[in-house]
Amino acid sequence: KLTWQDFFLFVRQKKRSKAANKNDWNQPKRKPLMSGMYVPTKRDYVLTVLLALDSSGSMSNEQISYAMSQVQALDGKALVHVVFWDSSVFWNDLKTIQKVTREELGSIKRIGGGGTVLSPLFKEYEDKVGPVDIIVVGSDFFLADEQEVSSLPRLKDTEVIWLSVNGNPKFKYPFGKAFQLYNE
Repeated sequence: KLTWQDFFLFVRQKKRSKAANKNDWNQPKRKPLMSGMYVPTKRDYVLTVLLALDSSGSMSNEQISYAMSQVQALDGKALVHVVFWDSSVFWNDLKTIQKVTREELGSIKRIGGGGTVLSPLFKEYEDKVGPVDIIVVGSDFFLADEQEVSSLPRLKDTEVIWLSVNGNPKFKYPFGKAFQLYNE
């Protein structure tokens, strides 16, 4: 069974292979240097991830913590922007994490608690954080704007991972990959 972490690694590998022609001449390989050859190393590709967590009234603190804890799988493999949303997206409280640790995640405090409107996130993210490789949406997907989300256009160079935390079984994911998280 494919997990969302497996899908993340698949996307990372796909992006790395596209960037495989990038050489780093500042840090040559050490072994060839001994024989007088100056061979560049390959640059590693670090993904940029937007983690959008639903902080509406229907999401409990346990559900939010559980969805956030899943991000520890990205440690060292991605630059993670964390933002909360309910009836609006809290861009002013965006937190960027370079090294995903339990302490870093624990320092992020829940903001919001109102309704659930997701479509502004997809309309505003590029202006607020720039281009991202993956958007991870953690929610129960009981949305007030479900029709509008269903009609959103597919994103061109961005993959979307929908993490449903004990969520709405009737929600139809418009694009990307959906995964169920069960906090038992």
